[in-house]
Amino acid sequence: WYGGKDNLIPLLKHKRQVGITVVSWKPLVDDILAVGCHDCCILWTVDPSSLSARPGSGCAQVISSPSNQPVHSLSWDPKSSLLVLSSKNSSKIEIWDSDREELILRKAGLSCVAGVQFNPKGDRLLVSGQNSLSVFQCADWKVETWSGLEGTVEHVNWSPEGDKFIFAVKNKDAAGGGSNILNYIPRAIF
Repeated sequence: WYGGKDNLIPLLKHKRQVGITVVSWKPLVDDILAVGCHDCCILWTVDPSSLSARPGSGCAQVISSPSNQPVHSLSWDPKSSLLVLSSKNSSKIEIWDSDREELILRKAGLSCVAGVQFNPKGDRLLVSGQNSLSVFQCADWKVETWSGLEGTVEHVNWSPEGDKFIFAVKNKDAAGGGSNILNYIPRAIF
């Protein structure tokens, strides 16, 4: 929005927008922003060419977070309107269709979720957590899980093709207060 010559800096303010933990633009559009907060995710729809410095609350869609915990991780499907939300204090994820404003899937029973990330194709969703990670196939939400990892899976990155990934596990038992161990899944998932 801030283009150098323009001194107008929009202010996005909402009474539920407290304790911001993560922000992410919706792919393929330039006017929808997801903001993870202390007990919800706010989807802002803002016209970048608007001259309004403060969009109204009518431009905000509030989605309650899984287990009413802070939204620590969110990910947009790169090719659709799906948005996944998670909290590191919860064992649940929620997948929302932001266009229809509808909950698509609520999955419970995972380990405490450290992060969520769609692959570049948008056909798989990786959920990382304490001592485990899970990969969902988005067509039918079939899941493949790796458990018994030696710590919390903190960082994940998909291959450009979206069929392999690399991840780092924080091992708290390592000398010096913990270290990251890099792991690679060299085969295609599913």
